[in-house]
Parts: sequence; C-alpha cells; structure tokens
Amino acid sequence: MPHQIDTSLRFVRAARPYFRRAVLLRLAVLLLVALPVVWLLVARAHVELRATARDESNRNVQNLAHAFAEEVRSTVTSIDLSLSQLRLSWLRNPDQFRAIVNELNTHLQGHLLVNMIVTDAQGIAVFSSVGDVSRRIDLSDRAHVRAQLDAGGSDRLVIGQPLKGRVSGLWSVQFTRPIYREDGSLAGVIIAAVAPSYFSRFYDTIDLGENASIALVRDGGIVVARTTRGEVTRDSGRTLSGAPYIPGSGPWGTFHRISRMDGIERYYGWRTLPEYGLVVTVGQAVADAQARYAGQRSLLVAAGCAVSLLLVL
Repeated sequence: MPHQIDTSLRFVRAARPYFRRAVLLRLAVLLLVALPVVWLLVARAHVELRATARDESNRNVQNLAHAFAEEVRSTVTSIDLSLSQLRLSWLRNPDQFRAIVNELNTHLQGHLLVNMIVTDAQGIAVFSSVGDVSRRIDLSDRAHVRAQLDAGGSDRLVIGQPLKGRVSGLWSVQFTRPIYREDGSLAGVIIAAVAPSYFSRFYDTIDLGENASIALVRDGGIVVARTTRGEVTRDSGRTLSGAPYIPGSGPWGTFHRISRMDGIERYYGWRTLPEYGLVVTVGQAVADAQARYAGQRSLLVAAGCAVSLLLVL
C-alpha cells in the first residue's frame, strides 16, 4: 500500500509540469483570441461614433444652409424692391433723391446700410449717397453696369461680384436695375452697393464650433462673402474651383473637404438660390464635429484597457 501511494505521488509530480504548460497554453490562446476581439470591438465602436458625428454634422450644416439661404433670399428681395421703388423716385424727383435715400437708410439702420449710385445712359455716375461724383467717374466697364446698358429693354436684377467702389472707395457687392423713362428709353442704371459683411451676420447666430464657416458664392465660384473666426472680407472676390455645387448639380447637398481658403477640414452643407445665381454654404470643422463624442471615445478606450487587464490577470 505505501508503495502504491508513493507511485501515485511520483506520477502527480511528473505530470504537474505538463498540466501547467497545458493551462498556460490555453490561457495564451485565449488571450490571443480575446484581446484582438476586444480591441476590434473598440475600433468598430470608434468608427461608428465617427460616422454618427459626421451624419449629425451633415444634418446640422444642411439645415443651417437652408436657413441661411432663406435669409439671403429675403435680403436680396428687399434690396431689389428698394431699387425698383427708388428708380421711380429718381425719375420723378431727382433733386429730393438724396433725402429719400437717407431716409431709407435711417429706417434700415442696424439691418442694412446701402450706398446708392445712379449712372446716366452712358454709365457715368451722376449720383452717390456717400461719394463725390463732381468729377467724371465712368462705371460703364463694370460688368454689373454694362449688363444693364446692354439689356436691350429687358428689366432684371443683376448681382455683381465684390469690388472696391470707384466712388465710395469701399468694398461692396453691387445690385443693379436699369432705369427706363416712360417712353421706354434707357435713362441710366441704379446701383445698390452693400457691404459683404452684411451677408455674414448669420455667422453670429450659429454654434458649430470656433472653426465654423459660412459663405455666399456666385454660380461661377466667386466668393461674395465668407466668414470664419471673425474674418469677413478677406476672401471676398476670390474664386473657388472644384466645388460640388456647380450648375446642374441640384438645389442642395453636402460634401466633405479641406478648405482651399484656410486649410481646415470641414463638413459642408450648401443650397442654391437659382433665381439670383447664388449659392450659400455652411461648414463645420471635422475636429469640432468629432469633439462632441471625444468623451465617449475615451470611455471606450478605458473599457478596452480594463477588459484586457482582467483577461491578463
């Protein structure tokens, strides 16, 4: 009997290293399988959070682009109505025209300040609400004026690109209408010059992070107004190329790109105003959009580390 016990003990001692190696091998296999699975799940959750942030940002910028477009449409409509009324005042009572324009700007103070200019039928400035036209100032070479001089009797609103005014010396966006006498002959062109900064007021009403941007762009890609980080007129007049909102691409959409203006990667929403040949864009920096979920991503990493530690221990 003692002999049998001694034999059993020797067998157990001999088998112990084998079983230890077997257990360690199984644990190693378990860790090799489990740890990648844990971190694969963490990585997948990261991707889903990034996609959620992207989709949320796209919805936000698209909704804001729609709101911005409606504000611009309302503003342009108001300017156009003012032009239509003021040109009649010019024909009826040019001597009182300055007082009429001043009264209009008084009513619009805090909302819209317009510099009014009138040219004769040759495109020579004959009136300005802020500049001196006693010297001959020829505006006939300006595209927004030339379009009206060559209109051939048609009557439509023309929106020019941002330019530094020859009369006022200020950067502005030009809105023009022809002035026709009762007999249908051309009497001149009436111009409303609006500061680009006016179209950037919408920026103050949105909260998309410090690197958000809004822009008003002509169909040809010329920037009318753009605002980001308090910069308003810096990019006015520049031309954007390769934008997805070219004519024929639809009335609205979203896109993702690195800005060619300031190098910041953003999600953008855009909407067209086809009746005026304008496009509005609203952009949110990718970093700002993803920052909303930074806390959740940190928790995922912490959870992955905790599970990995438990498996190892």
